[in-house]
Amino acid sequence: MSDNDKMLHELDELVKPSMMDYLLAADADESFEPKKLMLKALVDLIFSGNASFKISDDNSLIILTGLDANGKKLYGLAKATEDKDAVRYSQVRHLVDKLDDVVPTMPSVSDRVSFLRLATHTITAPYYGGFYLFYWCVSDNENTQLTLEGGSVVASTEANVYFDGSVANVVNIPKSARMKGKYFHCAVRYRNSVYSSALSATSHFLVSAYSPDDLITPDEPGVPINPAVSVANNRLVIVAEKPENATVGSNYRFEILFDDSAGTNIQGNEPQLLVFYGFEPRFVYDIPVMQAVKSHVHVRVSCVSAYGVVSAGDTKHTTVSFDDTVFSESFMDYLALKISEKVQTQDGTPLTAK
Repeated sequence: MSDNDKMLHELDELVKPSMMDYLLAADADESFEPKKLMLKALVDLIFSGNASFKISDDNSLIILTGLDANGKKLYGLAKATEDKDAVRYSQVRHLVDKLDDVVPTMPSVSDRVSFLRLATHTITAPYYGGFYLFYWCVSDNENTQLTLEGGSVVASTEANVYFDGSVANVVNIPKSARMKGKYFHCAVRYRNSVYSSALSATSHFLVSAYSPDDLITPDEPGVPINPAVSVANNRLVIVAEKPENATVGSNYRFEILFDDSAGTNIQGNEPQLLVFYGFEPRFVYDIPVMQAVKSHVHVRVSCVSAYGVVSAGDTKHTTVSFDDTVFSESFMDYLALKISEKVQTQDGTPLTAK
């Protein structure tokens, strides 16, 4: 063996290889004849012949199949700015972190005429980006409590529990009909994409004002109770009691019909029908002399809602009696004098009051 001949492991070590350096290779196509191989050609061969990845023209590594990190973390990832970018944990942490230490404050309740406004303190970083779930119910019990049972919010009474969600710490609950005089109870939870916080304490609010639905509702206003009609001192007196389910803003319609029949039932379209309205189910009508000639009077009392829905009761009947003693002597003298001024005899002589 020549003094210059060395075994491969005896050669000097190439400490800083470059892509232009050469390797010793055996050419399989030419009976494994020894040849030199540029390091760059070997790298290109590895990348171009790999089914899992390749190098693009701008030297980017392109994954062709999939990337398995084998349970390891990726470090130093830049913040995502485009739709197809991978995101850093800090960018999604608020959506997936557990909320064990978060307890929202007890919500406040304020009446805004047509709705109730519920509000709680804002949950700040690192929990921004979630949303609030306001749970509520209505009951006659002022101390109804909302609690968690098996992941669901339930009321301590038999009241049904509803919820409304909001990305803000405020939500508006429309007031419904017949809520006035009842207690409104509410509590709140905070939630991200995965977890929910604990439930806040329950707040209680007495609804003391009517809602628009109480005033304008298509519901039947109820029929006036125990209507009665009587005649005294030439006055027709009509009285009734308010319906138990009378809608707010209802008024009362009094229909009056004079005729000579004892049992006429009012239909509402009679030509001689008199119609009056009032806020209370009581009405007094002075009977005119021209109506006193009729023997009977018929009355129907109805309840009319602000929405225009009418609940009519049965027709009531009574006889008409006219008391002529209401005309005093002085009134009759005055009446005779006025008549004498307007009337004369056939020969033109004026009449003289007696």
